[in-house]
Amino acid sequence: MCPERELLSIYVDGELSKDAMEAVANHLKECPECTKTVARYRRVGEHLRANPLSESDVESVQKRIAIELERYRRTPHPFWHKRVWIGWVAAAASFAFVLGGVFSYTILRSRSADTTSFLESQKSLNVTINVKNMKQLLDILNNQQGIREITIQLPENPQFEFRSEPVFIRASEFNRSTFR
Repeated sequence: MCPERELLSIYVDGELSKDAMEAVANHLKECPECTKTVARYRRVGEHLRANPLSESDVESVQKRIAIELERYRRTPHPFWHKRVWIGWVAAAASFAFVLGGVFSYTILRSRSADTTSFLESQKSLNVTINVKNMKQLLDILNNQQGIREITIQLPENPQFEFRSEPVFIRASEFNRSTFR
């Protein structure tokens, strides 16, 4: 891969590090295009050293540059060639992000409303299950799928047997074998 033209110009001026100078010199041995470019840069440098620019030459070049810049400014360019202030780009991106969020929220909300209305339209089914102990109740509940709501009705005159103080445990610490 050929080096950039700016690097070749710096090479001709002798302003590269020793390693970079060697790398460019090795590349020039194998690349005729870059060798032609370097030769052209050397000829321009020799010409400028032999014929230094006068004050009037410098002024003439500056005037031509000013004329070309003015012509460039007056020429209409496509939108994508114009510079855009970064604030406008950030504002447009933020607007698109917010608009996408509102759009997503609206879609998800309508879907959840549809789901809720479907579930509410379904008739509830009351089933009575007689269980002998808590283990049997837990087994039945664990094997059920699609149940939305469960109501457990205790007997009118329950008789509880208190064996110890209530214990609060975290769900991550729950082990079924401890509570049988």
